[in-house]
Amino acid sequence: MGGSTSRVDLGSVQERAKVCAGALSTTGRFHRLPRRLQDDYVLEQKVLGTGYNGAVHLATSRLNGQHFAVKSIKLAGVSSAKRKELESECEIFLCMDHPHVACLVDVYESETQLDLVMECLNGGELLKRLTQKQKFAENDARDASWQMLLAISYLHSHTVVHRDIKLENWMYEENSSDHLKLIDFGFSQRCTPGTTMTEACGTMEYAAPELLKQSYTLQCYMWSFGVTVFALLFGYLPFHGQKHQIRKCILSGKYVVKNKCWSKVSHEAQDFVKQLLVLDPNQRLTAKQALEHSWIKSRDEIERAYNFANEAIADALISFARASQFRRVAMHMMALSLSNNEQAQVRKAFIGMDVNRSGAITTSEFKQVFKENFQIGGEQVTEAFRALDANNQDEIRYTEFLAAMVSSQIQIHEELLQAAFNRFDTDSTGYITDDNLQRVLGDSCSPDLISAMIWDADLSKDNQISYQEFTSYLLDINASTHEAVAFMVDEDTKPRFQTLEEGYAITEHQDAVAFMGDNDTKPGFQTLEEGYAITEHQEVVAIMVDKDTKPRFQTFEEGYAITEHQDAVAFMVDNDTKPGFQTLEEGYAITEHQEVVAFMVDKDTKPGFQTLKEGYEITDHQEAVAFMVDKDTKPAFQILKEGPASMNSPQCCCCMQ
Repeated sequence: MGGSTSRVDLGSVQERAKVCAGALSTTGRFHRLPRRLQDDYVLEQKVLGTGYNGAVHLATSRLNGQHFAVKSIKLAGVSSAKRKELESECEIFLCMDHPHVACLVDVYESETQLDLVMECLNGGELLKRLTQKQKFAENDARDASWQMLLAISYLHSHTVVHRDIKLENWMYEENSSDHLKLIDFGFSQRCTPGTTMTEACGTMEYAAPELLKQSYTLQCYMWSFGVTVFALLFGYLPFHGQKHQIRKCILSGKYVVKNKCWSKVSHEAQDFVKQLLVLDPNQRLTAKQALEHSWIKSRDEIERAYNFANEAIADALISFARASQFRRVAMHMMALSLSNNEQAQVRKAFIGMDVNRSGAITTSEFKQVFKENFQIGGEQVTEAFRALDANNQDEIRYTEFLAAMVSSQIQIHEELLQAAFNRFDTDSTGYITDDNLQRVLGDSCSPDLISAMIWDADLSKDNQISYQEFTSYLLDINASTHEAVAFMVDEDTKPRFQTLEEGYAITEHQDAVAFMGDNDTKPGFQTLEEGYAITEHQEVVAIMVDKDTKPRFQTFEEGYAITEHQDAVAFMVDNDTKPGFQTLEEGYAITEHQEVVAFMVDKDTKPGFQTLKEGYEITDHQEAVAFMVDKDTKPAFQILKEGPASMNSPQCCCCMQ
């Protein structure tokens, strides 16, 4: 290609990809110096194939020995036109996120080279399998066509055109698998519906008439898809021969019909192909219309009938919203490293929830599935969707869905943990720091929130997370509740999850209290039954009232105590002791440190508290619990000498076991 030469700088590509795929998915896979491909992979001599922008070599992961495909592209001295192609391929491939599109696992950029690490699809090209079979049985052709159409529909609905749809660019995951994926985005381009393109690219046998005329839209590639389906059904390409012969036949729309082959194919399948190989692109089936064609729709209905989005999947999606922010981020990072076998456990559920087959789950689809299948609705479902939609695009992408499946439906293992940790550890120091997390999550995440997430998993409190701390945190089955820093406020202020700094406490709607512990314990929250209360570190007490009123929280000064509904007392001691709480039976009371006594009277009166001054008389009730005597009763009591009221032990009775 001609044109001036320039150095490729993919910084702008990364920023554009963040808008589409999100900062986490983009930065977690895009690596710059000093990190190199050789740090994570061993590049083999074996050539797996050749794409438009370079040869594809086999590579082996240093972490787990898994095979990957690597396309290495020289950056120095490339022309301006070539630079744009490389930028487009890298950006679009980073944004691709669908079960039937090959996954870009990692990108490594140096001054002279760009390495794209892709999943290795061992099942071979669709062309190879067709050559082995000579032609597909109609049901097999329909299944393959449905899978390809899901991928094309995803691309077109997300304003991407592949521009080289052909048998060679569809590959099977494994030899034993029928799962197809689209590869090679060397010609790909952003293209909104109706946008006209002029560059002639792709493969002649699959080219649409308007492409040969160099004035075409994304409808051009529905023709290419039609050629591919034609070959599967009838065992030969519709246009073949010398290039000038192929061009003439394409421009006239005259394809070869072999009656012996066509007679064995249903009229529905024949009609499907005919409606794709229409000269006028405006009369040609769109991807959405093709999905509604009776031949494809009958295959789609089979998939919908199975209802793979079962109760376990629903529970995992709802539970994801209750996890701490750092845990959700870590689960997303693990999702980037899931193997095909691990994804296969849940990907049909994702496709099932993608009702309109756009390649992502919209808000309406999400609510529809939960309402129709599980009779769940309201704020619970809305909150789950918000938590899953990490990029705030009003849709749940495939990787975001997979993140919710990690741990509950897909088992966490050592290799997955190490891969996720390495993605966070951007400077390869062996620790996850505030700077690492800020770089991965981007500027939209505040420094305070970054620090809170680090503190959440930083067990040693040295302001960084080691690999051991990372694994301990994620493998703790209670981490999603007891270690979370998330909370909800009551319905007057639109409940949302948030990360709080040390010392805060909050009540949740009706009969639950979320709280965060002091510096001596791991941060977390706990759901409490009605009537309970909890104290926070030093100066904060969270309280909850009964179901007849809305729950609230209140911050108290040091030394105060508070009573809860009916028969519970929450209290807080001063800075010399650890805070705590205890649920007391009726008639019990509790003494505070030094000069404070909190007490509760019997069930005939409302519970309350009182701060006592020097010289008051108190009684020890049972296990060193102080009880305050009123004038109308004569319980056992002890007369104390003048001075501060105190307990028999310097430790508060509520902390006694």
